[in-house]
Amino acid sequence: PFSSGSQLSNAASKPSEPNRILPKNKAFSAEMIRSILGKNADASKGNEMLHLIQEQRLAGTIDGAVPGSRLHKDRALAWLRKNYPVNEEKAILDRLDREDEAAAQPQARREGQTSVYGDSVFDRMRKENIAKRERREAEEKARREAKAKEIPISGTRAVAERPRPSLVWAQKHAKAFEEQRLQEVPQMSFLQRVGPITRMTVTIVYLCVLFAQNYKPPSRAARLLSDIPTAAATVGGLIAINVIVWLAWKVPPLWRPLTNYFLISPVYPYAASILGNNFSHQVARHLGINMVALWFMGTSCK
Repeated sequence: PFSSGSQLSNAASKPSEPNRILPKNKAFSAEMIRSILGKNADASKGNEMLHLIQEQRLAGTIDGAVPGSRLHKDRALAWLRKNYPVNEEKAILDRLDREDEAAAQPQARREGQTSVYGDSVFDRMRKENIAKRERREAEEKARREAKAKEIPISGTRAVAERPRPSLVWAQKHAKAFEEQRLQEVPQMSFLQRVGPITRMTVTIVYLCVLFAQNYKPPSRAARLLSDIPTAAATVGGLIAINVIVWLAWKVPPLWRPLTNYFLISPVYPYAASILGNNFSHQVARHLGINMVALWFMGTSCK
């Protein structure tokens, strides 16, 4: 409606198509606004009031706030009801249904459903924050999954962190070992897993106490390295064993016995691992720190 000047002048007497929002790009003349609202009405504010009230009638929010005097609002509403008839009761019921549906589906609203009144600044900020949080969670999940793919589940964390072989033959042995370990997960009870290691621990402690009580230093002639102090020779032997085991971890074909007897794993319990674990190092820095501490503490013993 109101596509020409003649139609604008006859709008008060000729009803427009029902349920049609007033076109925002068409403005009533100042004379028309004064004939609808009163002789002191402002044309710009009058046009704004007419459009706003009609939108509220269609949205079912007729009781919403409208800038301007109450008298002008009543006159504008009466003119619109006469010239632009709308089933306001049905519009209100439809609005209530939409609000009930929106309240029952908060997830749907987060995914794009908007309020019948339009999105407020708070709604937009909330949606932006939710979107940012979901992006962060998705990125964190992707990082965890990528990291999980890099670490095989063929034993303990120590096995997963072992040095990766660079040679083709070494990679072949490493892949075969990991595939075999994945197929050998034993079905055992808690006692079956913990029992052997516990018995081995008690046995080692008992033998250490028995050895300490009955130990007698060998004579100088009976020792292999008679010119080296006993403490230094003993600590040197322990360091040599640790270095040999560290070098063995660089050879993939040896991973299977090393994992069985030099790592403590609840998945693959071996009683001997409680002893062999004390000599197992896979990182040079870890080995160096422990061996330096062992040397200074061991050689200080008399």
